[in-house]
Amino acid sequence: MKQFTVCFAIYCKRLMKKTLFLFTLLLLPISVLLLQNCQTKTDAVVRVALYAPDKASDHITEKLFQEMISLSNTAVSFYETSTEKKLRQDITDGTASCGYIFPKHLEKRLKEYAEKKEPYITAVRAEDDVRTRIVDEIVLSRIYRPISYHILASFLEQKTKSAPDSEELSKTFLKYSSDELLFQFEYANGDTNTFLNDSQANYMLMPIRGVTSIMVLLSCMAGGILWYSDTGNALFLMNHKKRQLCSFLSLLLPGLFASLTGLFTIKITGILENPVAELLSMLFFLCASLSLVHFLRTFLPKKELFLASIPVLTIASLLLCPIFISLQTIAPALSSFSCIFPSTWYLSSLHNPKDLLYLFLYSCCLFSVAFCYKKVLKFL
Repeated sequence: MKQFTVCFAIYCKRLMKKTLFLFTLLLLPISVLLLQNCQTKTDAVVRVALYAPDKASDHITEKLFQEMISLSNTAVSFYETSTEKKLRQDITDGTASCGYIFPKHLEKRLKEYAEKKEPYITAVRAEDDVRTRIVDEIVLSRIYRPISYHILASFLEQKTKSAPDSEELSKTFLKYSSDELLFQFEYANGDTNTFLNDSQANYMLMPIRGVTSIMVLLSCMAGGILWYSDTGNALFLMNHKKRQLCSFLSLLLPGLFASLTGLFTIKITGILENPVAELLSMLFFLCASLSLVHFLRTFLPKKELFLASIPVLTIASLLLCPIFISLQTIAPALSSFSCIFPSTWYLSSLHNPKDLLYLFLYSCCLFSVAFCYKKVLKFL
């Protein structure tokens, strides 16, 4: 135990003197704090232009515009234009992804739609894609309540052959109408995604958990570089037990510090939902990363080869693992390649406990292969 404590203190002290390592650890939480404070509603992913020729004299249109503009967040931002020409110009220039032109006397047009199904809103867009279709649903959700009232009134008038009492009908309609969220985001196992369901969520922070996993893996590989350096000096000129202990600590400590920094970063972003699940997933992922680095240093005897593997492993993890985008939806065949990298299992383990078992088996397999390879080399 005393040997372990001494080695632990020596390795910690050595890491604390590595300025680049400390800078890398602090880079992630500092970047998150900057992103949290730099994005505003004007930086939304989708900007939507609105125009109505006589909004000031139309109470329903004015109320509708206020509701839609109040919905603006970091995902979708609504704004009003002064003229129809300005709306179309913004869409042509790319300032807005799409726009909606509302007619004069909107309430009258809503009544006509309820009776004759005549279009009443003009949608303008440069191209039809998933973003604009989602905005269509948001706009229609705001129109749904007033138009459903007129559809109800028209239906009752047709059935009863007389105009319903508008005051009584309005009270009953408001009593039974609901104001639920248009979209509810859930994970595959049914857990509610509290981050995406927050209208003020900063979507630039969504890849943070995946980026954290890459940082942990890189830190473990940095420990591997230290191990290669130590093999060339007198530090490893000791008995087998001490040598194994130092070898283990050279990989563990950088990864451990990166894991703790990563958990702190996830905490300050607001995406941490279950602390116990986060800790378990990070622990199993750290073990998987250590096993991968141990596997590489066992099969790559030269430091230059190990260094060459770092960018390959990092870029492959960023591209194949669902960190920024899931390529599996575009090319399902890539799903088999993504399983090679522990980040894939880590990202899904939070809401699928079975993947914790896969991370454990991943670690055991790589450690076992490396162990057997060493035994074979000794035998030969």
